[in-house]
Amino acid sequence: MEKSSIKKLAISGMLTALVFIVTKFAGFTAPFGYFNLGDSVVMAGAILFGGKIGFIAGAFGSALSDALTPGFLIYAPITFFVKGLEGYIVGLIASRKNESSLMRITAVIAGACVMIAGYFIGGAFVLSAVDKNFGLAYAVNELVSTNLLQGAICAAIGYILSTLLLKSKFRW
Repeated sequence: MEKSSIKKLAISGMLTALVFIVTKFAGFTAPFGYFNLGDSVVMAGAILFGGKIGFIAGAFGSALSDALTPGFLIYAPITFFVKGLEGYIVGLIASRKNESSLMRITAVIAGACVMIAGYFIGGAFVLSAVDKNFGLAYAVNELVSTNLLQGAICAAIGYILSTLLLKSKFRW
């Protein structure tokens, strides 16, 4: 295995672990629904390391958190797809080679939209096939109560975090 492959593997593993930790331990159930800051790490990581690593960290780190949180296992397959796609899209738009603020802002907004739309579709159509507690009313409630807010807050944090790391000449 060549040096760059080992480096990418190590970064993927560390970022996946960080996404898991932040999703699992910087999340809480509030009266309005479940909220976590894991998306901010997915977004910042994808900006810094690209879409492939963003996909791996978002998909595996977030889905693992769902799988290991009581009552959230049902979300793990949707989370795997949604958070993986989020990381990939953010990394695709804001590659490390293009460090413009506008591209990073566009990337985190697109990532938030992927997360919001993915969970809406998942709750309205996919999970309702498995559990009748889900459906369109559930998806609309989650959209309004948590997903829009989580997307906006995590996009802002992801942008700020990636900007600070890029300005600090963070090297890996």
